[in-house]
Amino acid sequence: MSEFKKANLWWRWLLMPIAALLSASVVSILVALAILVGLKLFGTGEPDGWSLYLVTGASRGAFGYVLALVAYSVSPSRKLAAGYVAIFLMVTFFVAAVLAPVAPSIHSLRVIGFVAGAPTAIALAAVALFQAHKGLLERAPSEPRP
Repeated sequence: MSEFKKANLWWRWLLMPIAALLSASVVSILVALAILVGLKLFGTGEPDGWSLYLVTGASRGAFGYVLALVAYSVSPSRKLAAGYVAIFLMVTFFVAAVLAPVAPSIHSLRVIGFVAGAPTAIALAAVALFQAHKGLLERAPSEPRP
């Protein structure tokens, strides 16, 4: 990319956090809704027990994957650094949420689901960043590796 084009893409840095958070949230909600609809179709009803961990793990994993992927894709330069910052912020938020003093009445299945789903989000964010940086998402499976 020419220096002129790089200089004119400064506005993408402003768009990157908004686009990453918004798209990751939408995908996370859609994944959770799809799993919940599947549970309702099979007569399981409300998620409880193992299905609660399935819903939170899958939706948080989708959130982390899409967040890192969009942060990497939308940033005009230093794409790998933008992906690392997204992962670092997720880790920081997770550690702060775990270490924050929480009243005993708040410990519910939702808090446990968050704690169980956050490592999945962080791991899949790292996978997305690796795939995007290595170019594994752009080439067809039949093409040779670079």
